[in-house]
Amino acid sequence: RRIEYVMDKLTDWKRKITFVLASATIGKPEEFAASLFGVKSDEVHIIKANTISTSQSLPQHSKVRIFAFVMPKAYTRDATAVRLLGKFVKEYASRINQVPKGVVFTNFLDESNELLHSLRFDQIIRGVLDDKIGGHTTDFDLDRVSVENEFKAGKIYLLVATSTLEVGVDYGVIDYVMIYGMPNTLTSFIQR
Repeated sequence: RRIEYVMDKLTDWKRKITFVLASATIGKPEEFAASLFGVKSDEVHIIKANTISTSQSLPQHSKVRIFAFVMPKAYTRDATAVRLLGKFVKEYASRINQVPKGVVFTNFLDESNELLHSLRFDQIIRGVLDDKIGGHTTDFDLDRVSVENEFKAGKIYLLVATSTLEVGVDYGVIDYVMIYGMPNTLTSFIQR
């Protein structure tokens, strides 16, 4: 309203302002935008983005979300995560006949280092993902941006990321997310 007021009162530009909002998560966007700007719902126009090309199709299971909380008992936390992830990617690849693409979020850079190292040496994961594993590490010889771009381009199937990638990064279509260690806030959990 302040922008509209300033444009109306302090300039001679007499055109209506168009506001553009973007979200991947808001339910009932027409109602939300209408209430935000104080207009009627029929004054709001929704433009849906095509996130998948017409040559691609998502498997039916992709609409399912499964949450599994695991507390390691017999192995260390990273060994448990590696075993769980190894079984998951192997089963996924055999059932869907496609290598799954996913992100593993860690809370700290040292966790990312340890987990990435363990994943790269696991025989089951290497058997399915080959060497297409990348992530955030303290190895500054590797450019983090190039790793992220390779993941987006499908050259990397598994990305181990710190919280720096939980907000505002478009990964394209991914098949799974693993959260390694409980995030500090519920918002961070939902965003991941």
